[in-house]
Amino acid sequence: MSIQKRLAKFPVPEQVWDEYHLDQEINDRGIMLDMTVVQNAIAFDEKSKSALMLQMQNLTGLNNPNSVVQMKEWLSDNGIEAESLGKKEAKNMLPETDGDIKEALTLRLQLAKSSVKKYQAMQNAVCKDGRAHGMFQFYGANRSSRWAGRLIQLQNLPQNHMNDLAEARAIVRSGDYDTMQLLYDDIPDALSQLIRTAFIARNGYKFIVSDFSAIEAAFWHSLLVKLDALRYSRKENISTVPPPARCSAFRSKSMGLTVISVRKVRSQNWLSDTAAALVL
Repeated sequence: MSIQKRLAKFPVPEQVWDEYHLDQEINDRGIMLDMTVVQNAIAFDEKSKSALMLQMQNLTGLNNPNSVVQMKEWLSDNGIEAESLGKKEAKNMLPETDGDIKEALTLRLQLAKSSVKKYQAMQNAVCKDGRAHGMFQFYGANRSSRWAGRLIQLQNLPQNHMNDLAEARAIVRSGDYDTMQLLYDDIPDALSQLIRTAFIARNGYKFIVSDFSAIEAAFWHSLLVKLDALRYSRKENISTVPPPARCSAFRSKSMGLTVISVRKVRSQNWLSDTAAALVL
């Protein structure tokens, strides 16, 4: 009740309520999934991983090439000391190796592809109507106010750069694994790039991909720039009395902004000291 009393001074704008209502419509409507593509992609991945594992076992002689300990020992026996075998580290090692070692690292990277988990998430999330619902959480990122992805994580899908995307999708949908194996050297990568094609738009509509780079960083940079501008151009509207240490707020009448600081204030210039702020 005490929290509600304090927040009563900062009512939620009607625009935000409108966005919330739209969010409910989006989540209730959901997105249609092509479950034939989903199921075949999962089956293709299982076959591909089995073949890659057998190939890697024959190459390294290891019982479990997926084991980091076993793989490190094998690399050490071949003159390569590796502190880590993560994706980034394995990619960085490729240009410095050749022969069996390079092939083994390449196979390991293919085995490490986790994008097929998106297909499994679709399989788990699909409802009786063939759609996935509730995939966005309104104000999930409460500092930047953007939506958070849930279930399939639509905000974090692999990009596709294949020239023959439609043909590759048709092969997967038909269940023709032999043709897929014949045409694509890296099946896990091909399946990863086909993830976006498992979503079906309504007749007469199409999905538009909007991929923002470092959107959170851009938000905070923009916010801090605005705060600096607010501080220097609207000094007369800002109290010079330091606000409470733990949580503080001020209102600029001319700017129409309310800023809440969630960081301990250490000086009179508390606006510039604040790294984490929320504009309501």
